[in-house]
Amino acid sequence: MSKEEKLYEETSIWSGKYWKETLADKRAMKRQREAAIEKYMNDNPVAQTQYPEITIDSSALRYPSNPPIRDQSDYVVFKFYKYQPPWGRSFHDQGDYSGSGTGGRGMDAENMSGVWFDKNKYVERTGLGHGEQAFKKAWNNHVEKGKSVLNVYNRADQYTETPDPIVMLYMPDDISTGYKANWGGKSVGAAGRAELVARGSQGLIHKEVESIKRSFQQWDRWAADYGMNIIKDSVKKISGDVLNDDDLYGGISGVVQNPNAELLFQNIDMRTFSLKFRLVPRNVDEAVNIKSITNLFKRNMLPSTGVSQVFGWSRGDGVAAGFIKVPDLVRVSFMRGGEENPDVPQFKMCALSQVDINYTPDGTYATYHDGSMVATELTLNFQETKLVYKEEADNY
Repeated sequence: MSKEEKLYEETSIWSGKYWKETLADKRAMKRQREAAIEKYMNDNPVAQTQYPEITIDSSALRYPSNPPIRDQSDYVVFKFYKYQPPWGRSFHDQGDYSGSGTGGRGMDAENMSGVWFDKNKYVERTGLGHGEQAFKKAWNNHVEKGKSVLNVYNRADQYTETPDPIVMLYMPDDISTGYKANWGGKSVGAAGRAELVARGSQGLIHKEVESIKRSFQQWDRWAADYGMNIIKDSVKKISGDVLNDDDLYGGISGVVQNPNAELLFQNIDMRTFSLKFRLVPRNVDEAVNIKSITNLFKRNMLPSTGVSQVFGWSRGDGVAAGFIKVPDLVRVSFMRGGEENPDVPQFKMCALSQVDINYTPDGTYATYHDGSMVATELTLNFQETKLVYKEEADNY
C-alpha cells in the first residue's frame, strides 16, 4: 500500500469516527434539551380555569333554614347557569339574563389560536433565537394567556348565572362518583395485522421489508379464501345451505381463522349521579322554602318558549313557534365552610336529567293546617356535560 493510499484510509477511518461521534453528541444534546423543556413545562403548567366563586347571601333557599354556616359546616350548593351552546360563537351577550360572567368571545377562530405550543422547534433547532431563554419566554407567554385544550373545552369561567337564587341543602347520605372507560375487542385477520404492523414500523427500509413479507401472507390468505368461496358457492347451488368461512374451515380442515383479538380503547362515559333529600318543614318558613326549592328544580330542568332568534338572523313568529330553549344547567358543589370540600367528589357543569318529587314519602297523605306537606322527598338525577381528563382528575 502506498503512502497516499494509507493516508487516505486513515483519514477515511477518522472522518467516519468523527462523524459518528458528532452525530451521537447531537442526539445526546437533543435528548437533554427535550428533557429540560419537558421538565420546565411540567413545573410551570397552564393554570386550569375555574368556575366562578360561590358566594352565599341572604337570598339563598336553605333547608334546614336556621343553622349558621361555620368553618366545619358541610352542605351542598346548587347554582343555576344559562346553557351555553358548545359550538356557539360566544358564551355571552345572548340577551336572556343580566347575570355576570368573566368574559371571553367564545370559541371563534381568534380565541382558538395559540392553544397548541410548538415545543419541537425548541428541541430540534439551536442557535440564535432558539436558546433556553427564548423557549422560556415563549412558554411563559403561553402560560400567561391561559390557553390550553382543556380550558377551551371546559370554558369554566365563561358561564353566565341565571337570576335564580342559590339552593343550600344538607349533605345527603348517597354521595358517590364513578368513572367508566369503554374498551372493546377488535379482531384483525393475519393480512390486516401485517399491514398495521408495517404501517406502524419506523424506517423506509424496514417498511419495504415488511411489505414483502405482507405480500406473501396476503397471497396465502387469498389462495385459501379463493378455494373456500368455490366450495361455498357449490354447496349453496346444490343444497341451498349457506355456510360461513369458519363453518368450512372447521368442518373440512378442523381449524378456524385466528381472530388476533386485541382490546382497544374506545371512549369515556360522562358521569351521572343521583342525590336524594327528605325535606320535613319544622316551621312556616321552611315549608315555604321547600316548596320554592322543589319548584325551582322542576322549572329549571324543563325547556322554555319565546325564542327570538336562531343563528343570529332568523326572527319572527316562525322562529318563536318552531323552536324552544334548552334547559338551564346546574353546578353542584359539596361545601365545607365557605369553600368546596376537596375530599369529596366535585363535578363540572351538570344537566338535570330527572327530577322526582314524592309528596307522600311515608305512604300516607298528610298536610299541616295551611295545606303544606308534612314531608317531601326530592330525588335529583344529574349528568355531567363535560368529560374529565387525566390532567384534571385531582379536581374531580
